[in-house]
Amino acid sequence: MANPPPDPLALNPHTSKGLAEITLKCLEKKQEDRYHSAKLLAADLEKEIKSGKLKLKAKSFLGRFGLGGGKKK
Repeated sequence: MANPPPDPLALNPHTSKGLAEITLKCLEKKQEDRYHSAKLLAADLEKEIKSGKLKLKAKSFLGRFGLGGGKKK
């Protein structure tokens, strides 16, 4: 990817700053700058959810992964 990804906040101003940062970290060009594991990504997502700044509409989807207060399957 020659160009950096667009700022998620520019695409959707209702996106929380934390979620935008998480998204951009996932899209980093260098592997060492991205999340080293899904567990670390999940931890940051959980922290963002618990901060109350992220408004979820798909709680049941995230609940499948133990996030967002949904039921675990």
